[in-house]
Amino acid sequence: MNCAPARGFAALAFVSVASCGAAQGAGMPCSSSISCASDLECVSGACAVRAPADNAPVRILSGLSIPEQRETVIRVGASCAPPTFSIKADDPDGDDTIRALWFIDPTDRYLGGVPGNNGTLVYSVSTVRSVTAPRQFLSNLSAIADGRKHRVEVVVTDGDFVEDVRTDADGNPQPFLGTARPAIRAQGQTWPVTAFRDEYVWLVRVDTTPCP
Repeated sequence: MNCAPARGFAALAFVSVASCGAAQGAGMPCSSSISCASDLECVSGACAVRAPADNAPVRILSGLSIPEQRETVIRVGASCAPPTFSIKADDPDGDDTIRALWFIDPTDRYLGGVPGNNGTLVYSVSTVRSVTAPRQFLSNLSAIADGRKHRVEVVVTDGDFVEDVRTDADGNPQPFLGTARPAIRAQGQTWPVTAFRDEYVWLVRVDTTPCP
C-alpha cells in the first residue's frame, strides 16, 4: 500500500495517514483508544488526554494495632518497658506517602498534634505500612498519670495535613485539621486529587506503679 498522500488533496492526506495506522493526537477523530497516541484515549470519537487513575483511600486495619485492646492501661513506673503505640495502614497506591498525627484528648478540630511517620517503605508486594507513635508523643502521654482515661488518637492521611477552615453552628469560621493533595497537570489539563484520611482511637489510663 502506498502511504504517500495525493498532492493537493488535504482530506485524502488525512485519510491516507490514518489508514496507515498513525496514532492520532489530541482532538483528532478516533474509533478506539488504539487509534490514539499512547498518552491519549478515545472519548466520544475524539482522542483526549488520558485521565489519571483515581486515588485509592488509605485505611487503618482493625485488629493489628498495638496495644490490641481499645481500652488499656500503660505502666510507666520504675523498671517498666517503654510503651508502644502503632497501627497498620493499608493503601493500595504503593507509591503514596503516609503521614500521621498523634493526639491526646483531641478537640473536635484536631489541631496541635504530635507529628508521626512521614511515610514508610512498602515491603515486597505489600501495601501495608507500619505507623508508630513518636517518642515525644509517648513522653507526653506518660506524664499524665492522673487516674483518668484519656483519648489517644492517631490520624493518618495519604496526602498532606493542612489547616483548613470550617463554619460552626453559629456561622463563625473555625480552624480545622484538613488534608489535601496537589492536582495532577498534564498537557494543559488539570485533575483534582482527593486526599483520604482515617483515624484510630484508644482509651488509655497511665499507671505509675513500678514494674517487677
